[in-house]
Amino acid sequence: EVTEGYLQRILLWVCGLFLLGGLGTWLIARDVKLSIFGLEPAEIARLFRERNAILDSIREGVVAINDEGRVTVLDHEAAKILGIPPESGIGTPIETILPQTRMLEVLKSGEEQFDQEMMIGDIEVVVNRVPIWQNERVTGVVSSFRRKQEIDRLAQELTQIQEYSEALRAQTHEYSNKLHTLAGLIQLGSHREALDLIGRETSGYQELLGTLAKTVPEPLLSAIILGKYNRAQELRINFKLDTESRMIDIPENISREKIVTILGNLLENAIEAAQENTSGKRLVQLSMTDFGNDLIFEVEDSGSGIEDELVDMSMKHGFTTKSGTGRGIGLSLVHENLEYLGGHLTVVRSSIGGMRFTIYIPKYPNSAGDAV
Repeated sequence: EVTEGYLQRILLWVCGLFLLGGLGTWLIARDVKLSIFGLEPAEIARLFRERNAILDSIREGVVAINDEGRVTVLDHEAAKILGIPPESGIGTPIETILPQTRMLEVLKSGEEQFDQEMMIGDIEVVVNRVPIWQNERVTGVVSSFRRKQEIDRLAQELTQIQEYSEALRAQTHEYSNKLHTLAGLIQLGSHREALDLIGRETSGYQELLGTLAKTVPEPLLSAIILGKYNRAQELRINFKLDTESRMIDIPENISREKIVTILGNLLENAIEAAQENTSGKRLVQLSMTDFGNDLIFEVEDSGSGIEDELVDMSMKHGFTTKSGTGRGIGLSLVHENLEYLGGHLTVVRSSIGGMRFTIYIPKYPNSAGDAV
């Protein structure tokens, strides 16, 4: 009886241990399943292979860190830009391979950062940084970047195509009207008036082309000015280029694309402002000079102007005094690109009625970008 009692107690203990072990195993398995999002081992292996294939196929550099700031992902393009073997960066603190990195800022703040232009060594890149969230906590950061030279090349091609398209559209519309007028004059026998019209219409355009050829040899800059001239002509706005203007000495370190963005947006805003002037003369004036230590562009319009208290607000992305969607971006882009070039902008009332925007771009700014 004593032995039987001991055996029963041992059996109960063994059964209890089995039950506890089974419950513990189930709890552990459930936690593991939750931590891997309910995936099976075969699915995890497939996702891992797909992830590696994606990293190998994209042209962007990708770097990821964990909550300790250590590198967990470093693709081949990122390693190439950083000048290190891909395997050597895994597990190392991010500040070891990128001393001026801003990924740690994102790790602390949890705020995304998009389309920031930075320097990695002597390579200029455009960077995006996105935090990784888990259970309402930032557990890592992913940074992707691409050489800015490649993006600028695509932007340059697109800008040229857009400007050529706009110029051709404006010229087609304008010359269609002039041809109809000429046809009418010829049919009426007014040959002298027809010749005078031809002379007047060609003189202004040829004069502008001649001025640009001599004083603005940079093709992108000439193209944006010519395109905006054609747009102004189409809208019956007088576009004047100061005959004393000169923009020849543009250092190689200054991005032509950024100057085009700045000047194009200022001219477009001036044209829109002048177009709204229904009671007076519609006029846009442009002057520029490269003398001294700065590149200076001055754009004036005969519009109604901007209230003094709204000048600072107009630099914010999305702010506009005009109706409709897709507006309020121009001056924000001007401000962002000027800031990158180390320049600044002044806004005052113009003597012709509207506003005068003057931009100053230092030829040799003392600025350097940060790392990824």
